[in-house]
Order: sequence, then C-alpha cells, then structure tokens
Amino acid sequence: MPHKPDRRMLLAGLGVAGALTLTRTARAATCGDAGPLGPTGPTMRELSHQISSGPDAQAEARIALVSLPSSPSAQFLIDLPGVYYLTGPLTGQAGRSCIEIAASQVEIHFDGWHIQGVPGARAGITTPTPQSNIAIYDAAFQNWPDTCIDLRNSPNCLVEEGQFRNCNGAGSSGVGPGILALGDRGFIFDCDQYDCQGSLMSVGQYGAIEEALSVGGSGNCFQCGDGGVIENSFAMQNGGVGVLMGPHSTCTLTRIMDNEGVVAAEGSVVFDCEISRCPTAVTVVGGGAQIEDLYICECPTGISVGAGGGRTLLDLNHVVGAQAGIVVDPAALRCLVIRNQVTGPPGSVGFSLASSAHGSIRDVSGGGDINASPLGPVQAYDNLLY
Repeated sequence: MPHKPDRRMLLAGLGVAGALTLTRTARAATCGDAGPLGPTGPTMRELSHQISSGPDAQAEARIALVSLPSSPSAQFLIDLPGVYYLTGPLTGQAGRSCIEIAASQVEIHFDGWHIQGVPGARAGITTPTPQSNIAIYDAAFQNWPDTCIDLRNSPNCLVEEGQFRNCNGAGSSGVGPGILALGDRGFIFDCDQYDCQGSLMSVGQYGAIEEALSVGGSGNCFQCGDGGVIENSFAMQNGGVGVLMGPHSTCTLTRIMDNEGVVAAEGSVVFDCEISRCPTAVTVVGGGAQIEDLYICECPTGISVGAGGGRTLLDLNHVVGAQAGIVVDPAALRCLVIRNQVTGPPGSVGFSLASSAHGSIRDVSGGGDINASPLGPVQAYDNLLY
C-alpha cells in the first residue's frame, strides 16, 4: 500500500472500534472467512529464549557442542560460561570423557539426541575441577561404560529429564559413584534409569531427587546426603538398596519394590511411602529417626531398628504379610512405638520389643475384641496385632 500522510488522521478519527471494524471488513473482502487458524509451529514465546537481542542478533544464541575444541582427556571442552547444545547424536571414545566442563554458569541441552557409549570410555560429562551452577537438560546415555554424569565436586547443579539405558555406573573398577552423581545442593528431577549396572543416582548435602525412576538395575537406586530429600520417586527391581538416606534427610511419597528397601540414618524421616517385596522394608541405623504412615507388604521383616537407632518414632505404619513385623533391638533405648498395625502368616512375630522398655500389644489375631487387652503403661501403645 502506498504511504498516505492522512491515513493516521483517518484512523484517529474513526477511533479504536471503527478501526477494528474497518480492518475486519477489509480482511473479509480480500481473504474470505478462512475460519480459525491452527498452530503452525513454535510460538514467539517458545523461541524468544533462543534469539539474542542487539544489533548482532542471531537466530540461535546457543553454542553447538561439536564446534568446541577437545582436550587431552575429553572429546569436547567447555571452558566458558554459556548455553550449549547437541546438533545430533554423539559417540564416545575409549580412554576419554565425552564432555569436560571447566567453567561455571553452564547449560547443556541435548535437544532429543543421545550419547552412545563405547568400551573404555571414561565419565560422560564431568568437572575435573570444582565448578558451580551447571544445568543439564534432556540428557540421554546408552550403553555408557562408566559414570554418565559426574559432578560430585561441583555444587548447585541440576540434571532434569535425563534417561540412562544399559549403562555401567560402577565403571571398570566396579565401585564407581553410579550413573548420575551430583554434589552439595544438587537437584535431580524427572530422571529415569533402566537396566544399568551401578545404577545409583545421588546428591550431596541439602540435595534433592524428585520424580525419578530406577528400574531393573543393580547397585542401589537413590541416595541423598545430610539434609537431603527424596520425593515422589520409584525404586523397583534393583539388586541393591532402594533408598539410602543421609542424616536428617527425608523420603516421602516414594514407591519401593523388589530391592533391599530403605536404610534410614540418624534424624531421618520416612513418611507416606509404599514398600513391597524387600527383605527388610526399613532398616533404621541411626537414632532419632521418624518412620511414619508406611504401607509395607510381603516383606519378611517390616521395620528393623538397630542398636544405634534409639529415640526412633514408629507411628501409624501398616505391615502386612511379614514374618517379623516390627523389631526393635534391646540396645535401641527410648523408642516410641505407637498406633502400628501388623498382620502376618501363622507363626510370625508381629512385634519384637524389649519387655523392660515397652508396654503390651493388643493381640486380636484370634478374632477377639480389640478393647479386651489394656494398653501398656509406657512407650508402646495403641498397636494392633491381627
């Protein structure tokens, strides 16, 4: 349309409503009524974070990993802060890591691609020297023969939406840190492990693991350090421990099945979890723990409080089908056992509590009235054996 100086004045005189009417009329006259338009691709909001601003703007502000130099120990070296991405699948090399990070404030986006392992490769992504604030998104490793992501020496790191298949986090030594290992205040979110050896995912002090899945591996599922959190996760069909808790940590809303259960350290809390088919559902090895509101099914031993587990609270737990429901070592002093329910096959032991430290248990396994037995005068009360 040729420029007309009076066009702006005309629109001003029409007002907003008039201008909109004129626009609709012109569109109908020229294009017809095409009906509602469907989505045609990414929105500007979705693309905006990938477009840089300024006179030298470019469509892709991120840096392609394949453009980076190598180092003597790695295929690709990240030595500057920035956002990096994969442009296609990568294959490892024997004797080298895939990606070394020698800078803080780094993001890596896999963008749907994966890293394929080869025999003899070293850790997939690693920080030879301590860094911080590293985020890795959509990581995918297949058949990697060592730790896939090892950032144990670097705090404040995030791995989100990772997937690890048929990898070996134990490495050639057989005692590696697992497939995914973060340091203090690390956060593992929505990561999945399938059929890996050395399958452990771990975070350090004050770290968190949320919405993670570990299935079919060997060598433990999840571990957190002092003050850590494991929440809303699934630990199933693993040859090692399902959840290894650090002191003063919390495990909640987690499903644990067909592995070696939960090991609870000093001051830890295990709350509102479901645990099935583990030799011992929960083993308490440190004092002052709180084990509450668990559903435990088909575990030979439900809850075992070891000699070092004094001052532990066991409350509102439901143990079904155990040979030994709740066992407290006589050396674990000042435990409080309250409002638990245990049922097991004939000949099983519902509660094994030191007689000098605990009151009586209501035994209604023969169909008697649950009000028939008086409550014990001290620390164990309102517990039911049926």
